[in-house]
Amino acid sequence: MFKSSLVVMLIVMALPLYAQTPKPANTPEPVAVAPARPLVVIPTQEITTTAVTNFKDLFAGKIAPTTMVLKNMDSSWTHFNISTPQDSQIGSMLSSVLGGMTSGYYSKGEIITLNSVPYLIAYALPERKFTQEDLRQSTPPPPVKVTPDTELHLCLLNLYSAISILNIRPFDLSKEISSVSQPTAVQSQPQPESPIATPTETRVEPEMNQSSYAKSVDNLKQLGLATLMYVQDYNETFPPMQSFEEIKKLLMPYVKNESVFYLPGTKTPYAFNPLLNKHRFLTIPMPAKLVLFYEPHPRPDGSVAAVFADGHVTVLTRSEWVKAKRASKIKG
Repeated sequence: MFKSSLVVMLIVMALPLYAQTPKPANTPEPVAVAPARPLVVIPTQEITTTAVTNFKDLFAGKIAPTTMVLKNMDSSWTHFNISTPQDSQIGSMLSSVLGGMTSGYYSKGEIITLNSVPYLIAYALPERKFTQEDLRQSTPPPPVKVTPDTELHLCLLNLYSAISILNIRPFDLSKEISSVSQPTAVQSQPQPESPIATPTETRVEPEMNQSSYAKSVDNLKQLGLATLMYVQDYNETFPPMQSFEEIKKLLMPYVKNESVFYLPGTKTPYAFNPLLNKHRFLTIPMPAKLVLFYEPHPRPDGSVAAVFADGHVTVLTRSEWVKAKRASKIKG
């Protein structure tokens, strides 16, 4: 009896110590939904897992339908987005800048395994293919019209990839239709601080006017999109950016309009950031903070229009431009 009581006491005393003991580094974690963390899935009773020996039955629609109509989904479905460093990141940026929408994914949490690799069964709108004509549009193309009869396509998300699940919410048909149909802004409006330029600043040529400024923003937008398309085509790598003539030669197939490389009404080329010379896109921590092309001279109010490495265009105030140059390591 005494021995039994002693054992119980030792167990009770050991439990708090065990709870404080750090887990080994290789201990599996539960599902991770925070950004920039690999997703590790541990199937539970709520998640259906089906083992398959090949994808033949899946392609034939025997394991899961290859298409799904939006109106046929119910509350058992979940909407979410994913964050991944894979090639699709460039496509997502192109979609965002051109006014397209990334609708995310829809899933019931069903998983299939092939050769011990788990795949989450999900559905999404077909990816839009961007063309050179998109670059020549002065305004974003109209957003994709989504209706209850919109067809979604089957996707398999490799759960061993470095992805994170974001923005999880229950499926709501009315919300899906309204959220995907709303357009997005592609540039911010200038917010001048002072109409007086400092003596050290160089004004732009007299030919520049309000219409020219608007055209300049459009030129920068096209240069940013052309660069992203180049990066997508050339192994996620920026073009050589040490010579303006070389940049123009490499991006011309995407723009097909030489005037895009110059300030409107002038022969002054846009300035570029040599820091991005042959740089791997995926190694840039914050593309939205790194200037790609910019107007070579401040405007009369001291503002400068610039396109960043993620493709978005902004007209920066004098103080904002100083910060952007510092962050992008632009001299002068």
